[in-house]
Amino acid sequence: LNTERDRLSTYFDWPPDVPVSPEELARQGFFYLGHRDRVECAFCGGVLHQWEAGDDPFIEHRRHYPHCPFANGEATANIPLGATSPPTGSPGTAQAVVSSPIGTEWPKQPDFADEQSRLSTFHNWPRYSPMSPLRLVRAGFLYTYVADHVRCYWCDGGLKDWQQDDDPWEEHARWYGSECGYVIMNKGMDYIREVRTRRPPVVQQVGLLLKQRLKKNKISYSKPQFRWGVEAGIVQSVLDMGFDENRVQAVIQNHWQRYNRPFTTATELLNALLPQEESLSFQLTEQPLDPETMERELRRLREERQCKVCLSADACMVFIPCGHLCCCEHCANMLRMRGRRCPLCRALFQRVQRAFLA
Repeated sequence: LNTERDRLSTYFDWPPDVPVSPEELARQGFFYLGHRDRVECAFCGGVLHQWEAGDDPFIEHRRHYPHCPFANGEATANIPLGATSPPTGSPGTAQAVVSSPIGTEWPKQPDFADEQSRLSTFHNWPRYSPMSPLRLVRAGFLYTYVADHVRCYWCDGGLKDWQQDDDPWEEHARWYGSECGYVIMNKGMDYIREVRTRRPPVVQQVGLLLKQRLKKNKISYSKPQFRWGVEAGIVQSVLDMGFDENRVQAVIQNHWQRYNRPFTTATELLNALLPQEESLSFQLTEQPLDPETMERELRRLREERQCKVCLSADACMVFIPCGHLCCCEHCANMLRMRGRRCPLCRALFQRVQRAFLA
């Protein structure tokens, strides 16, 4: 979504009551995520929502994401609306002279462009999953080696918790269609619009769910559960690892009550979450679970803690800045010497940090 025209095209179902125009948001680097007023920067990945009258997208962008190259007027691949090549010297533009009509110009993981390479990642696909690896592969997905979590090789969008009647193409289009070149090339924008009209993506926001649950239970709690500009990416990275949403919500609420502030790093949140796993194993014995459900839950817990490279030692190292806890110390040091890429999301990492159990 490097061109302003492509970003603007994602706002076809933008809510009319939002007091910020799609034209201004697209001009400031944002594309629409298809849910309420939630938008994402095409250049830094920053997400903003809950727009109010008088908000200036340029100011909000720099306030919440001060290191974004686009917001800081640094060189990017942006092409403004109506331009054949980007001008120089203006905020948020750069040196690119061509753009692709595809939502994401290049695949995030080009090594998995052919179906056979993606299929090779499914050798350890869980037997309990009702979804066929071949159907997932044809829809652009590769396996992440965590439970039934998969990611698209092009847009890097992740999906999990597959059900018997799920359609991989439809889920792909529903959640990531407007920003994924693979879906656009294979299915087209008409298909994406049809899917999203029939089944709009419902983003389960941790803070919103917790607020609704507390209201339902008539519990008074006025503090926000996380600040979108600071903590949203941290929370999402932890959810992507497979941590249970209820546990994340409980830890965030407890942190606010004790310290009156949000989590500021993924490591901090992980260190608060990891001790919960031990207590959860005891909670499982207190509930009347059938053997199959208990075995599935215990297998999920073991997979969460397992190193995703050697599949034997416990994961104890966090990759920064993506925040994934997925390797033991030995494998993390090996990856540091061999390409410095996170084995889960394939993003480059700057450093690794040990996560200690409290």
